[in-house]
Parts: sequence; C-alpha cells; structure tokens
Amino acid sequence: MRRIPDSERLYEFVGQKVERQRREASLTQTQLAQRCGLARGSIANIEIGNQRPTLHTLWSIADALGVDMRSFLPSRDEFLKSETGTASPKITGRLKKAAGDSENQVASFIASSREKVSPDVVYRTKS
Repeated sequence: MRRIPDSERLYEFVGQKVERQRREASLTQTQLAQRCGLARGSIANIEIGNQRPTLHTLWSIADALGVDMRSFLPSRDEFLKSETGTASPKITGRLKKAAGDSENQVASFIASSREKVSPDVVYRTKS
C-alpha cells in the first residue's frame, strides 16, 4: 500500500524550502512578496506552513526566486526522513520569533523539550 503524506507536514516542508530559497537569494519576505505580487504576510504564512499555496502561487514564487518550482517539493525519501524531525517548522518559527531569532536559544529549548517524562511519574497537587 502506498503511503500518502500528511498534508499539513507537506505544506510545512514546502514552506521551509521556500524560506531556504528566499534566504539563499538574499531577499526579505517583503521583497519576495513584491516580486510575485503577494502580501508579505502571505509569504510568512507559506513559509511556516499556515497557508497552502496554489500551483500558480508556487510558480510565481519560484519565478521570482529564479528557481524551478520542483525545488520546493520534497522527494519521497526526503519527506519520509523528515518524519523523524524533532519539531515542526511552525513551532520552530514561533520559538525563533519569541527568542528574538536566537537560534542557539531555540535549539537548546527544542533539545530540552525532547526529553520524555516517564509514564511512571505521578504528579501531585498541593492539598
């Protein structure tokens, strides 16, 4: 049986690739938005996976960045490997914003949040 990718994760993955290409082109979200006729907020939402871009929107973004639209799409292997990631791009993006884009603080927080609490732990409240 073929596996169908989780659509939310797929759009987050596409958003990450859009952001990576934008940064490699040394463009701000505002500059990219102007080049492809979108609002800056749309670019931001696409990058964190909150907005699902249409094909013509992805085409426009790719054209503005000078890349092939296929560069935004993950290969099957790439997508399946991403399932083992530690945090979704939405969470990471919000943490970066909250931390003032301090990636070391964000990475530290994510690493510490990966620790699992033992199922044997009993939480007690004060009586």
